[in-house]
Amino acid sequence: MTARRPVTLASDDDREASVERLRRAYADGRLTGTELTERVDAAYRARTTDELAAVERGLPAEAAAAVPALPVGDAGYPPGQIAAAVIIPFLPFGDVVGLVMALALRGSQGVPERRRQLTWWAIGCAALIAFKLAVLLLIVGVA
Repeated sequence: MTARRPVTLASDDDREASVERLRRAYADGRLTGTELTERVDAAYRARTTDELAAVERGLPAEAAAAVPALPVGDAGYPPGQIAAAVIIPFLPFGDVVGLVMALALRGSQGVPERRRQLTWWAIGCAALIAFKLAVLLLIVGVA
């Protein structure tokens, strides 16, 4: 019978250090932008140090240390997803769908840049809803 290794819960500092190593690997050309985004998301969701080690699997630790870190903004959503999010509110009832989606996704998002982007999306959708209601009230009030 093999002995189980004890589970160690990851701290916020452990997650940030892992994300830093991932960003260095991206700057070194070892990860694509998509891989970086997926691994950063997984690192922020990791509960244990074993999960963090899995996120970094395949990356040499010594090669990543010499490369400067990328700014936090690089962990945001890719331009194609942002473009789709801009279009959604202009579809029928898209403003309501967009607002609900932005708030739901924001609550589960661990990447600060993505949380900021989702906040602005929610604000934009709410402003569009308020504008439509104001126009509707003006039309009803005039008639």
